[in-house]
Order: sequence, then structure tokens, then C-alpha cells
Amino acid sequence: VHPALIPSFCGKGYYGLRVHEAALEYGVKVTGATVHFVNEIPDGGEIILQKAVDIQPTGAKKEAAPKGSYKILFTPVVLCVMIPIVLQGMLRDGITTWMPTYIGETYNLGAAVATLTGVALPLFAIVCQKLAAVIYGKFRGKPLPAAASFCALAVAACGLLLLGGNAAASVLGAAMLTGAMHGTNSVLIMLMPSHFRNTGHVSTISGTLNACVYIGSALSTYGFAALSDTAGWGGT
Repeated sequence: VHPALIPSFCGKGYYGLRVHEAALEYGVKVTGATVHFVNEIPDGGEIILQKAVDIQPTGAKKEAAPKGSYKILFTPVVLCVMIPIVLQGMLRDGITTWMPTYIGETYNLGAAVATLTGVALPLFAIVCQKLAAVIYGKFRGKPLPAAASFCALAVAACGLLLLGGNAAASVLGAAMLTGAMHGTNSVLIMLMPSHFRNTGHVSTISGTLNACVYIGSALSTYGFAALSDTAGWGGT
């Protein structure tokens, strides 16, 4: 997606805010977005569709070129959201990666059977991603209470995972837990950045929160393995 009406303001060097700055400097009254295929030429692929947007007569330049975008990352709200996103990335990807090993070693199941238990995780994740939009609507577009409801589900799932006592209960608990983390991800990363649109930093917030997920994922890949070696699966 290119943030202008190709062939205007496109090609090499036209990306991000530079596109909008060029449009405002030129003085056009209408800009827009273009969806196009990608080829070896910057913005040179076949156009799929375009949508025009009127440029606001006042204040547009000030909003289009915000300065010091990194400062928004150090506000209390963003910092408080970054921490649970790292943690949900650890839980979601850590359990998805290591659950077959955990099930196999804890309940002495064969590798093939243990691997098949992983099928439950993406199925429950799809349900929770759909549920995220419904819960978000119930809370009237407030992302933090919506995310908190998924955290409550995660707590219940942890209890089932720890106290279930059999492979089926553990798989269900793990599926509920990863599903809850997918729901949290949907609310905090896909829906919350729009609340910063008046600051002009939606892309900065969205990109940073996405990075936090991958940080958590990387930590879980090695952290779960190291922890299970030292503390066993019960401690992990």
C-alpha cells in the first residue's frame, strides 16, 4: 500500500511522511492511497485499486510531520502496555513451541501423539481472535479493560494447566492460555494504536508494540528451554 495516488508522489525516496510532506508542499487538494503489486521498480507494480482523500485546509502540515516521535514511547501508558505485550509474546510463542515437548515428557506420550496435541492451539487462537473484536465492542472501544478480560481467562487457563493432572486437561489449559494471549495481542496491538491517531504517532506505536511481541517470542524460545533444564517443567 502506497500512501499517495500513483503516479503522483511515488518512486524512489517517496515513503512514510515524505510522501505526505511532498503532497502538502506541492499544494494538491486531494491525495489518497494506492494498493498495487510489487515488482523491481519502486511503486511500479500494477495498480489494484485507489482511494482518494481530501486534504484538510488547515493544520494538515503540522499533523503530517510530527517531531520527536520517539518521546511518545516513554509515556506511562505506552510503557505499561509494552511490558504485558512482551510477556504475552513469551507465553503465546513459548507454549506453542514447547507444549508438545512438555506433554510428551510429562505424560510419557510418543513424539507423534505429543506433536498432534499442538493442533488444538491454533484452533482456539482463531476463536479468541474473533472473540477479541466482540469483547472490545462490549467495552466500548476501551482496550485495557478488554485486554484485562483475556488476562483473567489466562489465569484460569494457568490453573487448569498446573492442576489438571492429565494430558487432556493440560492441552486444554495450554490452548486456552495461548488463545487468551492471541486475544490480548489483537486488542493491544491491532486496536490500541488507533487511540494515538491525534498525536500523529500511530505507526510508531504500532511498530514498537509489534517489536515487543518478537522480543518476548525470542526470550521464550531460549528461556523456556533453559528454565526447563534447571527447574523442570513444573517450575517452568
